[in-house]
Amino acid sequence: MQCISANAIFGYKKSAKDIHKLEIDDETAFIVEMIFDYALTGKNSIQIAKMLNEQQIKTPAWYKNKCDRRSYEVDSKTIWTSAKVMKIIRDQRYAGDMVGNVRATTKVAKNDNIRVDRKEWIIVENTHKGIVSKEIFRKVNEEIMPIKERSNVAVGESRRQGFCYCAYCGRLLQKENNPVNPYLFCVRQKYDVKNGCDEMKIMTIPLQATLSAMVVKYVSSLIELQTFVKRSKMKIFQNHKSAMTGDEIEKEILKLKQSTISLNQRYHEGRFTKEAYILQKDKIRIQIEELEDKKLQILNGIGDKEAQKEWEKELEEKIEKFKDRISFTESELAEVISRVDVYSQTEIRVKWRFMDFTAKATDYLVRAQKIAC
Repeated sequence: MQCISANAIFGYKKSAKDIHKLEIDDETAFIVEMIFDYALTGKNSIQIAKMLNEQQIKTPAWYKNKCDRRSYEVDSKTIWTSAKVMKIIRDQRYAGDMVGNVRATTKVAKNDNIRVDRKEWIIVENTHKGIVSKEIFRKVNEEIMPIKERSNVAVGESRRQGFCYCAYCGRLLQKENNPVNPYLFCVRQKYDVKNGCDEMKIMTIPLQATLSAMVVKYVSSLIELQTFVKRSKMKIFQNHKSAMTGDEIEKEILKLKQSTISLNQRYHEGRFTKEAYILQKDKIRIQIEELEDKKLQILNGIGDKEAQKEWEKELEEKIEKFKDRISFTESELAEVISRVDVYSQTEIRVKWRFMDFTAKATDYLVRAQKIAC
């Protein structure tokens, strides 16, 4: 079996002679060895991750970013976690075997796939040199690591979702599904207690109630904005009725350009002094520029009907869905809320998903009022 993925796994690199072959990468392989060595001494994944962070060992994401394999910026929130440690410990490729059929496509021509049961994986042994021996790999996975950690490995479908983030490190907060008092916490506190994340914890039920109340107020403000926009549009439209249309402005510009030609002829006939000619020519130029600007405002303002209708329709749909309600599910909150930065149990900061409607409405009114004046 060949390695057909675009990039080699952490600890390896593609062979310079054959890109389908894996070679040990000395720059990163020692980290894989460290993880297995720690596991052999009886350390669990949380303890291993904490030790790696204390030694400031770079993560796989950091090395991928260094090799231009990732486009995002790796910052202080990129740390070792138990999931990252277990992903390496459970990967049989580190023992020199190639593993295939790990994921299966669910939709044709789409990037949707699901994790395949481990029993159905295709494993070909001894396809490349292992970073650890098969004996060490088997011992760590079957004898040393706790049973819960062996089975509870992030496989893609269980990746954390949500919109609440730690305000101190920027990590997505993790759910602790306590049957009595569920809460969100920053996973970094397990591995690094040298920042504000160590006490980051907020109860889920009160948070959801608070956010629901904020959504009610926000939707109410959007309704007021929508009413204001409609009234202002009607007033501006009435004032603009007698104003020039785009075609009329174009005709006036053409007349002014023709008058420039006539002015030039009369100047050469000696009917104007040079100073008078320049003064008159500048006056016509300013008139043309003003008309061109007015024409552009009409095209991009009141004349831009399609774009205007599009955002007004979207605003109306959002209002219709959320008005006259006082509580919302987590998924419904996510439709309205882009991000919640949590500072403490009593302090949060909310970023709304359709906040740009306010900017669009304001921009529209400013441009429209200029045209009507």
